[in-house]
Amino acid sequence: ANTQRYLAEAKTTFDTEQKKLPRKLLRQLALQGELSEPEKLFKKRSSYYEDVVKRQQRVHGAWMTLLESLDASHSLVVRAVPAAMEQLRKSRLLLAEFLHDRNMFSLAVQRDQIKGFEKTGKERALRLASTALVSSYRKAVELLRKRQMSDQVVQGLHELGNLLWLEGDPAGARSSWSDAVDTAYQYVYAIKNWQKCAETAVTPPQDAKRAEIMLLTVAILAKHARLTTPKDTNGHLNAALFASEILEAVLTSALPHPSRRELFAPDKYRLREIFFGLRETRMILPPNSVY
Repeated sequence: ANTQRYLAEAKTTFDTEQKKLPRKLLRQLALQGELSEPEKLFKKRSSYYEDVVKRQQRVHGAWMTLLESLDASHSLVVRAVPAAMEQLRKSRLLLAEFLHDRNMFSLAVQRDQIKGFEKTGKERALRLASTALVSSYRKAVELLRKRQMSDQVVQGLHELGNLLWLEGDPAGARSSWSDAVDTAYQYVYAIKNWQKCAETAVTPPQDAKRAEIMLLTVAILAKHARLTTPKDTNGHLNAALFASEILEAVLTSALPHPSRRELFAPDKYRLREIFFGLRETRMILPPNSVY
């Protein structure tokens, strides 16, 4: 806009100065094929300003292209993130319904209220519902991974592992829980290589949300060890040591907890503070879930 204004001002100045010149001088310059001083100045200014305008238009076009790309990316993210979160929300609703139906079926079987073909049909319906629920959770985790929503991925994998273990698939549960720990610390095979992971990836949390994720991984480690490898005492020891490293990292950022390990002895310190209020958080103990 300013460049166009400068061009207009240069044209006005040229017209004013050109009119001040005698006609005789103008005819003489025309016969000689030369330009007057105002005309030379105007030509020079016009060439300079027009070059500036062209460069400005190219820069403006590049910025507009970038803006359009950013707008398109933003619109995709706005559409995709709710889709991923909505899928996780639907999975949790399905989980609540499935648990209710399963509990009602178990109660009916215990009371001998359901028998024969009705029992067989109900068992088949529960198996189909379980398969659909597992697929729903896997889809939610995949969508969340694409959007790099790591915290929600950890929660989804945790709940998926709970469901798989409940349905008698310890191998699937072990894989989901292991993947959840890997995602939480961005470390491949974190449970297997827990010492290196603790040295490089386990750092004091910077906010409450990160602290909750780290505490959630402690619960996941306990389930991974106790429920999927119940006879592996060495694995239990490694899981406990890994969990202690995580808890120590959490406590390091929350004074006035003890600063030396020997001060954490039960007769000197009780770890009640860290668990205070955890039942109110949706991350550690989400409602209607499988613990």
